[in-house]
Amino acid sequence: MLKLRKPLSQNFLHDRSLVNRLVGLSSIGKLDLVLEIGPGDGIILESLLDRARQVIGIEIDFDLYQRLQQRYKNRANLSLYLGDVLALPAPRGPYKVFSNIPFSIEGQLIRKFLDDPNPPEDCFLVVRRDLAERLLRQNTLFGATYGPFFEFSIFHRFRRRDFRPVPKVEAMMFRFKKREKVLLSWEEKKRYQKFVRLGYGSGQPVYRNLKGRVKVPKYIKPNELSLENWIRIYKGLPAK
Repeated sequence: MLKLRKPLSQNFLHDRSLVNRLVGLSSIGKLDLVLEIGPGDGIILESLLDRARQVIGIEIDFDLYQRLQQRYKNRANLSLYLGDVLALPAPRGPYKVFSNIPFSIEGQLIRKFLDDPNPPEDCFLVVRRDLAERLLRQNTLFGATYGPFFEFSIFHRFRRRDFRPVPKVEAMMFRFKKREKVLLSWEEKKRYQKFVRLGYGSGQPVYRNLKGRVKVPKYIKPNELSLENWIRIYKGLPAK
């Protein structure tokens, strides 16, 4: 029997023309499988169904799930599931994500996708502005960890009145996608990320965190190394 946690509060988009424009500007096309988390009243779902080959909707709220099931029962390109996306496996094969998610799971969800063995080809998520801007900062553990494999950007800046109820914080659509040419092979991903996390350690100089095994000045701290330099020292080359 499916065990659900308490439904998550969510701020829903209400302007259909805005949603259609954003979906239209995204990379989603008629050959794509798209995942939507928390379809709610279906405003994004409907736009995705009109554009994508197949849409998977995951809704944790039982009442909303039942309403969506009834409303879209004749849409052959929709697979709707009741459950918690954080506890479910990613789709098999290539897929994209386009979702307005609850702010309470935004960080967990981004890491779930980035760390998954089968991450999305392209991902569009509505998140709090401060999180989006923090994830875009240069020379951070997040950037060094995921930068060789993904590109990050702001896809859209919302107004608070774009949502109902109106949120207390500003929101953006945060985008990440697989690099067309990764800077390290996917097979090296886990090994490289472990190296970077060890390198960040507890904020001590990188040379000390990695026990002198790298070609980097002894005084350099983790956030003083660029992504290029993290890749260089991982390969055993001197930092520039």
